[in-house]
Amino acid sequence: MEWRKAGASPPRIHLRPTVPRRTTGRAWFRQLRRRRRKFADEPLSPMDEKFSQAIEDPVDGINRTGNVAEAWEKLMKAVNDCDDEMVKNWKEDIDTLLVFAGLFSAVVSAFTVESYRWLGEDPGDATVVLLTQISNQLSNSSTPLDDVSSSTFKADDLSIRVNTFWFLSLILSLSSGLFALLSKQWLREHRRIVPTSSSAEALGLRYMRNKSLEIWGVPSLLALLPILLEVALLLFFAGIIDLLRSLHHIPFIAVATAAGVSAGMYLITMILPALTVLFGAFIDARVKRLSVSQPTHITVPYLRFICPYKSPQAWVLYSVMDKLVPLVSKLLAKCIKVFGYVQVPRWHDIDLQVVRRFDRNPTPFWTVSPGLIKVYELAGLDWATRTFQDSPAIILPLQSILGTIQPTIAMSAIVRLWPISMWMDISSADVENALNGWSSASFGHGSSCYIYRSRQPKFKTLLDSNLGIQLLYYQAYWREQVYNIDLAGTSGLFTSLSRFQQAFPEKVTGLRFYFPFHLAEMLWTDDSDVIRRRGLELVEVYMESWKAYPGPEEPNDERLAFISVLAKHINRSRETPSEILKKPTGQKLLHYINAQIILHVLYKPANRRDHENRRGLMVEWEQAKQRAKEVGNLPDDYFSPIDPSDIGAIVQSTAVYGSNLNWRDIHYRDLEAGTTTSLRLLEASEDNRLLATPPVLQCIQHIPTRTLTVQHVKDVTVRRVKDLEADKGFGLSWL
Repeated sequence: MEWRKAGASPPRIHLRPTVPRRTTGRAWFRQLRRRRRKFADEPLSPMDEKFSQAIEDPVDGINRTGNVAEAWEKLMKAVNDCDDEMVKNWKEDIDTLLVFAGLFSAVVSAFTVESYRWLGEDPGDATVVLLTQISNQLSNSSTPLDDVSSSTFKADDLSIRVNTFWFLSLILSLSSGLFALLSKQWLREHRRIVPTSSSAEALGLRYMRNKSLEIWGVPSLLALLPILLEVALLLFFAGIIDLLRSLHHIPFIAVATAAGVSAGMYLITMILPALTVLFGAFIDARVKRLSVSQPTHITVPYLRFICPYKSPQAWVLYSVMDKLVPLVSKLLAKCIKVFGYVQVPRWHDIDLQVVRRFDRNPTPFWTVSPGLIKVYELAGLDWATRTFQDSPAIILPLQSILGTIQPTIAMSAIVRLWPISMWMDISSADVENALNGWSSASFGHGSSCYIYRSRQPKFKTLLDSNLGIQLLYYQAYWREQVYNIDLAGTSGLFTSLSRFQQAFPEKVTGLRFYFPFHLAEMLWTDDSDVIRRRGLELVEVYMESWKAYPGPEEPNDERLAFISVLAKHINRSRETPSEILKKPTGQKLLHYINAQIILHVLYKPANRRDHENRRGLMVEWEQAKQRAKEVGNLPDDYFSPIDPSDIGAIVQSTAVYGSNLNWRDIHYRDLEAGTTTSLRLLEASEDNRLLATPPVLQCIQHIPTRTLTVQHVKDVTVRRVKDLEADKGFGLSWL
C-alpha cells in the first residue's frame, strides 16, 4: 500500500495491496495487518477529525466551533426525543398488555380449574359403579364377581373441545405476558447509556441499535403480542358458546349474539383501514386520470380523512392488499383505465401522504403559487383558532402565524369573514385585527355595515367541503391572474369566470356575487388602456349577479354591499378616474344600479335601527353619481333622483329596463301618495306604449278613484283602456 496525494485533497488508501503471487492467504493477511499498524501511527486526515473540533473556514477564517457544537446538540436532542417517544409508546402498550393479560389469565384459570376434571373419571361415578356391582352380587349370589365387567371411562367430545379452547386461551395469554416482560428488558438495554467520545459516535450508536431492533424483528414481535391476546379472547368466547350450546338454548343464543357482535366489530375494525385506503387510492387515481385526459377539468383532490382503526392485525391485512393491488391493476388496466393510476400508499405514512395531497396545485390552477392552499394546514389553523380564540397567550402567536398566509385566504377560510375578503382589499394587519373583534366594531355602523352583513357561502366552512375548496382555488386563481395581468392573461381570467358560472350556480354556493370587487378595481384603474378596457367585461358579470336577485331587499342582501363598495370606489378614484366613469359600458352599469335602487326601494331602511346606515349609503351613492356626471360629462338628468314620492323616476326606469324587470316584486304602497302624484303618473309620458306596460297599468290600478276624472281617461287611448279591461279585470264603470 501507499498514499497517493494530490494537492490538498485528503489521502486515500489503495484497497488492493501489492503482495507476491506465491504468498499464502495467511501470510497475505499478516502483511495487511502490519501495514495497517504502520499507517495507524500516522496522523489522521482532516476528514477524520472529530466534528466537534474547531474548524477554520478557508474563505473567511471564521471559527465555527460554537455553531457546529450547537448543531450537534440540536441534532442529538431531536434524535433522542424521537427515540424516547418510540420507546415510551412501546412501554405504554406493554404495560397495558400486561395488566389485561394478568386479569384475563385469572379469569380463564377459574374456568379451567373446573373444566379439566371433565377429561378424567369422576371418583363419585367410580363409587357408584362399585356399589352397583356389590348390590348385584348380593342380590344374586350365584353370579361370580369376575362376571361383572368394570366400566371404562371415555371423555365426551364437548369436554375435549371446551378444554382445548380454554387451555389454548390460557397459554396464549400467559405467553403474551412472558414476551411482554422480555420486551421491556430488551427496551431497557436499548436505552442504556454508554459513554461516547463524540456526538457523531453517539449518533452512530443510536442508529446501530435502532437498526438492530428492526433487523431482529422486535417491532414485529411487539405488534404480535396484542394479536395473541385477541386470539386468546376469541378462543375463550368459543369455549363458552360451545358449552352453553349443550346446556340450554336461551343462554346460548344470548351469549352467542353478544360474542358475535364483539367479534364482528373486531373484524370490521381490522378490515376498514385497508378498505378506506384502497377507496382513497381509487379516488386519487380517478382524479389523476381526469387531469391527464381532460386538462381543463377541475381536479381538486377530494377532502378525506384516514380511518383511525390502525392495529397490527389491520396492518397484516393491509400488507396482503398491498401485494395484490399491483397485480390486479396490471391485469385490469387495459379494460378499466383508472386501474393504471392506482397507487397504494405506505402504511406508516398514510396520514402524511393525505396531508401532502394539496402540495401541488391541481389543474387548471397550475399558475397559482405552489403550496398556497394547503388545505389540511389551513384547516389545522382554523381548528386552533376556534379552540384558542379566547386564550390571550395564544392569540399573539396565532396572529404571527396567520400573517404568513395570504390575507384573503386567511380572512375567508380561517377567520371566516368571507364578505370582507370578497368586497375589500385586505392586508395581514386586517387579519390580525379581525382576531381581536375588530371587524364587528369597524363595520357596525355606516354604509360599511352592509359589507360585514353580506351573505356567506352555504358551506359551513370553506375547508369542510370540496366545493368550498374549489371556491378558494378559484379566488386564488383570479387573484394571481389580476396581480400578474398582461394582455395574454386576460383571456384565461374571463375563461375561468365562464367555467365558474357553469360549475357553481347560485343554488350550490348561495352566492350571487362571486368575483372579488377589489380585483375589479385593480383592472379598472390599471395603467394600461387595453387592460382597463378588458376589465370592463366585468361589468356584465356584476350585472348578471345583480339580476339574479328577484326584486325587493333580502336578508344579507349582497346588492347593498355592492352599492357600498362601488360608491367608495368611484369617490376615492380622484387622481385616476375609474374606467367605468369614462366608458358607456360603465356608465350604463351606474344608470342600471340607480334605476334598480328606485324600482326595488333599496333606499328605504329595513327597520328603524337601519335608518342612519341606509341614509349614509344613499349619501355616498349620490356623491358617486355626481362624480360620474363630472368625469363622463353626463347630462344632469342622466340619473333619476332617488325620491320615494317621485313616480316619474319609476316610470323612467320602466322605459329603459322594462324587459329585464320582475314586476311581481314591486312595492306599490308608496305610489298612493296623493292626488298630485297620481296625476303625474298619467302625465309622465306621451308614449302610449310606455303607459300600457304592466308596471304602469298596475300603478293606475292603485291610484285612488277620487283623483281621476273623465278627462284624464279620455287622454288614454282606446288600446290602453282595452288592456285595462283585459289584463286587470276592470273598465270604465269604476269611475
